[in-house]
Amino acid sequence: LQGRLVRAVGLRAMDGLYAAMERITGLGVLETPAFRDRLQMAQQSGRSGPGQLVDDGLGSVEAVVSLTAFLGALLTLNPVLAALAVAAAVPAVVAQARLNRRRAGMLWRVSARARREMHYADLLTSLSAAKELRMLGLGGLFRSRMRTEMTAVNDEHTVQDGRELRVRSALTAVTA
Repeated sequence: LQGRLVRAVGLRAMDGLYAAMERITGLGVLETPAFRDRLQMAQQSGRSGPGQLVDDGLGSVEAVVSLTAFLGALLTLNPVLAALAVAAAVPAVVAQARLNRRRAGMLWRVSARARREMHYADLLTSLSAAKELRMLGLGGLFRSRMRTEMTAVNDEHTVQDGRELRVRSALTAVTA
């Protein structure tokens, strides 16, 4: 049922995105890099985001039920420990919210590079571009540009992953 729900929500999100695309009049806006970046992010998020949102929502409900049961049991045994457990959770929630904002900002910052990387990858694999690439010897140039953009995007992800590792490790140590 969960898989079915995730697929249905994803279908609805993508249908809504492409319905919005149909409402755009003219072609000028479609050619701007800023619009292409937003469109690419919407396409990527539309495929996986709604499913993750449903999955996270169900996980949150499960966590709330477990946490309520745990705190209820802890309250009956020792109210001071229950208060400490709640106090220990507050920094984790704040840190997770900040990490999520930073990850979203990072994804926005790299969207132009990711779009260019996909464009070069499409050129390198496109049947219609194959003749020109081979005839003009541009395969190496576009591969190099694709690799440069991909490396820059990967570097941003690595920095963000390192930040998340440090924060989560510190929180785990404090919680332990």
